[in-house]
Amino acid sequence: MENRSVVVAEYKVYSTFVIPEGIDIHDPRQVEKFWVKYDVLHIQTKDGREIKVEPYISAKDDDFKKPDDTKVASEEIDEDYEDENFTQLS
Repeated sequence: MENRSVVVAEYKVYSTFVIPEGIDIHDPRQVEKFWVKYDVLHIQTKDGREIKVEPYISAKDDDFKKPDDTKVASEEIDEDYEDENFTQLS
């Protein structure tokens, strides 16, 4: 292992889900629970139905053009990492 400087780019991505009409996600008499897994909203209703909602805006649609934050850090890099992964711009 070799200690090398690295730049960490942080991207905050979000998915937005539209709640189906007639569902009050905050009403405990109507909704048992809800969760997001693999970018799909799951709503478990009190009557036993599970409603799956695809994102209206998906985190996968982010272009990663500019990170929300960058920082320089130091990390242990595997010995088999090769500097050929670099591209030098002239």
